[in-house]
Amino acid sequence: MGKLIFTIVFVCCFSFSKATDSTINLSLKKSYNGAFKNVEIDNLGNYYLVTPNNQIIKLNNNFDSVASFNNTKPLGNISSIDVSNPLKILVFYKGFSTIIVLDRFLSIVNSINLQKINMFDVSVVTSSYDNNIWLFDEIENKIKKIDNEGKMLTETVDFRLLFDYDKSFTSQFVKDFEGKLYIYSKQNGLFIFDYYGSFIRRYAVDSLTNAQLIDNKLIGINKNCITILDLHSRKQFNYTYNSINLTTSSKFKFLKNQLIILSTNGISVYEQKKY
Repeated sequence: MGKLIFTIVFVCCFSFSKATDSTINLSLKKSYNGAFKNVEIDNLGNYYLVTPNNQIIKLNNNFDSVASFNNTKPLGNISSIDVSNPLKILVFYKGFSTIIVLDRFLSIVNSINLQKINMFDVSVVTSSYDNNIWLFDEIENKIKKIDNEGKMLTETVDFRLLFDYDKSFTSQFVKDFEGKLYIYSKQNGLFIFDYYGSFIRRYAVDSLTNAQLIDNKLIGINKNCITILDLHSRKQFNYTYNSINLTTSSKFKFLKNQLIILSTNGISVYEQKKY
């Protein structure tokens, strides 16, 4: 097992200058009715909807059903699905510390029992650039990489030692993007590492819900605003939307110039009005 080596001189912590708040007018493009508890969209425009009984329905961009995953009983509730690689879908069952790997047809490729490699409290998982799996172990407070059979490849040092935290680090997402690894904590902000585990910088942006990384922007909900933090310019933009109460939506996703909202009625796809 390799241990990632961190070179630490000081912790880079960036603040953001706040730009003027704006209101954006949106129009409803399409919707798909039903009861769903999660939605993800891959980079090909496919939608993955998780039903209350843990079925996964895959829809194409026209909302035509193209595949489904119906193995709903053995592992209980689906905690998250990772579709960053459309050919390798990761279905994570936090309660059973298990990852199910699916192909693009949502057929099972293999199953990884994390408890067998002594991981009992993993919070987030995602595909890595080299077709392995990144995850965050909240008991050991480490980012780890495993292969598709569950073999440990690399791990970082304990975040509590790295950043001198008194409490455990609770993560909302981990993402592999353009040669860097991003991990976000609602309590501690956004942290960026390289693939060798060297710490690059921290952005002190906390308290965001539904946080996600789109290109080089951190996006999340802050009260009833969409907050966008440009990691290059270090500017913050707050947007409100006409007739949309974000606090009543269980999840939102961005896809190009669209806003996808999951509510009790299903999913709604909005586009910015053009005048």
